[in-house]
Amino acid sequence: MRKHVVKVSAIYPDSKSLSDLANEKAYCGLSLSNPNYTSDRLKAVLQFMVMNFKNPVAITTGYLYRYHYQMYGYNYDEALNLALKKENEHFRKELIPTLESGGVSEVEIIRWDSISKNEEFMINLNKINKFYDECCEFKNKIDEVALNFLNAKAKDIVGSFENAKKLSINFLLEESAFFDYLALKGYRVDVYPGTALPALRDMSKYANAPEGLKDRVAIEILIKRSGRKKKVKITEKQESLSMEN
Repeated sequence: MRKHVVKVSAIYPDSKSLSDLANEKAYCGLSLSNPNYTSDRLKAVLQFMVMNFKNPVAITTGYLYRYHYQMYGYNYDEALNLALKKENEHFRKELIPTLESGGVSEVEIIRWDSISKNEEFMINLNKINKFYDECCEFKNKIDEVALNFLNAKAKDIVGSFENAKKLSINFLLEESAFFDYLALKGYRVDVYPGTALPALRDMSKYANAPEGLKDRVAIEILIKRSGRKKKVKITEKQESLSMEN
């Protein structure tokens, strides 16, 4: 197994540093479409969580991906079954072997649907939807992310573009509500390998934004192979000199 190391690439809001967050509770959402959540890369992320935060949580996000499968032409029940099937497959092939390999046993695993179906979460989701309807700047940022996703996946979309856009926006609003919910429960720090949702980077500037999102901190990380040697490119001239010697 190749070893990987994790490096922080950005923290939002940028007034924070990793040392400032040492006593915070943190979570990572295990995006099923992110290759950084497989094999040794997944372990590197979980080890980073264990080393830097208390009570780290990893959240499996299969239930959220029901929106994606609906965009691809499946009805709601089919989409939900496919999303949960993919989550269970990730559990079996990636998550369970990683947890059993040692060094990350402190990480608690939570399934998205164990929270997103409860009444308290639905209150958070209604807050997010209301804020989306009332704040033009936030709405425009969410819409931009949704449209960028649709443009990238255009060949896979089945049905009307407007329906796909609505599903994409609902995906992002439910995700935002989840972040708000977790922050209010004391899990303020979101660790993500890649680029965090740009629309949520600085929610404190919105006076009427949900309190959890205003208090949330996003950490973007990079995962790199450890001890990887750089390849040296040999020019034709160098090769010729080597042969002459």
